Amino acid sequence: MNLHKIREDLHRIPELEFDVFKTRDYILQLFINEAKLEIKVLDFNALIMVYQQGGDEPFSLFRADMDALPIKEKTGCEYISTHPNNMHACGHDIHMTVLVGLIDKVLQSNIKRNVIFVFQPGEEGHGGALKIIESKVLADFEIAECYALHVAGQMPVGKVACKSGIIFGIPQEFDVEFKGVSAHIANPEHGRDALLAGVQFYSSMKQLIPQSINPIDPAVFQIGKAVAGVVRNSLADSCLFQGTHRTLTIKNRDIITNIIRRVAVNTAKAHDLDVEVKILATFDPVVNDPELYSKFKKVMDFLPYDFEECDYTLTGEDFGYFTTYYKGLMFWLGSGDMENNLHSSKFLPKSEAIEVGVNVMWSLLQSLDKLVPIPF
Repeated sequence: MNLHKIREDLHRIPELEFDVFKTRDYILQLFINEAKLEIKVLDFNALIMVYQQGGDEPFSLFRADMDALPIKEKTGCEYISTHPNNMHACGHDIHMTVLVGLIDKVLQSNIKRNVIFVFQPGEEGHGGALKIIESKVLADFEIAECYALHVAGQMPVGKVACKSGIIFGIPQEFDVEFKGVSAHIANPEHGRDALLAGVQFYSSMKQLIPQSINPIDPAVFQIGKAVAGVVRNSLADSCLFQGTHRTLTIKNRDIITNIIRRVAVNTAKAHDLDVEVKILATFDPVVNDPELYSKFKKVMDFLPYDFEECDYTLTGEDFGYFTTYYKGLMFWLGSGDMENNLHSSKFLPKSEAIEVGVNVMWSLLQSLDKLVPIPF
């Protein structure tokens, strides 16, 4: 298979959330006639491909995410997005192509193993991993281990990073909207200023979070988008905050969420306003199993790539749902884009990273006592 072409084709057709119809069909047509694969298409466009050539052995699961981001691409590359204002700005085109390459290598080698390959939509804040688990499509399989990778901005091709324990934290998104009454600024007594309440809410949160969380436990609270008012000379009748907070533990996630609710309600009461709090998407932390991490390090000793032990990140990744249910491991794959980071309109991983990802995944799939040298 021409993996570089496949990557470019996928990069041209970025799709959002669960509406990944073109992406699904493109991947499906690559393997639809493969007799060794049992392919399941879920109603939310996830693809499950089962390769069962290992008798009664348990399964290894490999997952790639499929969805893109609502970002206008500014890379200027020859295979730029053809879907206006959509872009593979998080490297999922690389993730999918690595998994395609792994499947091809498995089929060509006829390896005597049991493997499940998962192409998952809805990773970018929509919990597609949880939908797959809740669908019970995997319930009949004994899954011993699961793996995924994520391209890393500002890391060279050929470098791989990982750690034992938590590697991705817990994101929690939220909306807080204060609802007041508009009035001309010459007669403020006739209105109720939602923006003033919003400013006080934000200030209170920034003070309370450091006081409420143990300083040795990382926690981030941030409002990324704020919308208030209509014109400059009227009180704002609404103030909407859209934000996120990040922690490493469910306990701290819940503490901050409860503070948001309490402060929002108390601030609204103080200003005689209504308030609506929406607690939105959240993921489980991605926790790398210590035994799999030990296996991973041995694999990296075998391969001609640079390995480093990384720190955790408060970036969210819904592969955490898989590592909650199964022994799992996720690692960083150097993208070769040394100037841009994830979710940038100019982020463009190099296709050379694909071969590295395939070789690492292939080596993880093989039993350690049966590792076959890979020609480079």
